[in-house]
Amino acid sequence: TASVTLTEAGADRQSMRAAARLITMDTPYRWWLALACMFCCSSGACGAQADLPAGGAERAGYALESLNDFYFGKDQELSGAWSVQTHSGVAGSWDGLEEVPGMVRRLGASIPTLSGKDRHYRVSAAFCQITQTPVDLKRSDLIEEDAPYAGALLVSLSWYGYNDATFAGLEFVTGMVGPASGAEWMQENTHEWLGITRPRGWDNQLRNELIINFNYSRKRKVMQRGDAAKGSFDATLGGRICAGN
Repeated sequence: TASVTLTEAGADRQSMRAAARLITMDTPYRWWLALACMFCCSSGACGAQADLPAGGAERAGYALESLNDFYFGKDQELSGAWSVQTHSGVAGSWDGLEEVPGMVRRLGASIPTLSGKDRHYRVSAAFCQITQTPVDLKRSDLIEEDAPYAGALLVSLSWYGYNDATFAGLEFVTGMVGPASGAEWMQENTHEWLGITRPRGWDNQLRNELIINFNYSRKRKVMQRGDAAKGSFDATLGGRICAGN
């Protein structure tokens, strides 16, 4: 799937990573409905900057991101996704995060393992829509041996604490899967506007379901060689725990 990203200068790309959620049908098949939307489901990076930029925290930033099989002339499984993201500036403490609501800062400070000595902190939020379809868009019957028609409309809020050696992050994601996501309307109108194949199987899409997920990530740098200014190599170990529906 091709990706197109537009970011405001100052947005930290290391804290914007796409992820995916597993959605199942009442068949033996499982398909990934990518929540790889611009801001939904991000997992930061362990190797974030060791030092804050001179003069204070790195500036806040915004990102608009699009993923779509249409860029490669195909439309299957992950048909398309878009997201709008906002990322706070980096600060040396949770209280130092500017233009972040007090409740969000306090929640970050209360999350175990995110805070620590010499760490930097950042908060991100996102709004995204994902569309998934089977390969054959011309069939109107239920295709049980392929990915289902499905859409998701999601919001996420993420907290990160990191330094040059370690990273910890927690993400909360919620929204709707099913007709309430508006994916059917979005795809049908987009395909009509572009003059490409009209999808005929949306009557078989997954039913409405509330999505609530918590995703915790932890990474630690276990090796570093070289000089970052001249070229370096490092290795990290990490893991991810996801809970929800």
